[in-house]
Amino acid sequence: MGMVIYTILTKEELKIELKPYNSMKTKITLLFLSLLFTLHVSAQQAVYHKAHHDLAPFTGTWIATKDDMKYEITFKKGINKVKLNEIDHTLEVVYASVKWYKNESLIREKKIDGSNSILNGFVAEEDPLFLSMIYTDKEKGYNGSGTFTIDNAKNPQKAKWTHHPTNIGKNRGKTDFPYILEFIKIK
Repeated sequence: MGMVIYTILTKEELKIELKPYNSMKTKITLLFLSLLFTLHVSAQQAVYHKAHHDLAPFTGTWIATKDDMKYEITFKKGINKVKLNEIDHTLEVVYASVKWYKNESLIREKKIDGSNSILNGFVAEEDPLFLSMIYTDKEKGYNGSGTFTIDNAKNPQKAKWTHHPTNIGKNRGKTDFPYILEFIKIK
């Protein structure tokens, strides 16, 4: 059989230092850790979405006519910031100002107003000549979508506009644009 030997050591032999409990230091440490946790949890992720293709070919002034109406659209590059699922997204887009002329007289104008512009465009991933458009006319309550397709990316001179008003809401189907227009670039 084996033998077990027990030794009892004193506090001095163990060299244990007993320090008095400092409640203020503990509270400050806990407060600091809570703050770090809160900042970490509430920190929002931001995502930047670069346009799939260059937006420059779309920028400038484009004109189309149909019957006694002339439509002048000026596209400029812009940044659209949106929040989706608590994540901030930044998108490269084009915004547009629009002028409507009837018999060569200006009858209406909507200037670029950032993400509140009447037209917002996003370049399609698969085609550098194709701009997806969102139409939001807050003044008249009209909405829709469409496309703006240019003839080439290096030096565009012509574009085709295809527009579809939404079929929901009180102004369903209403729009201030024809469904199809042929544009030429003037600037």
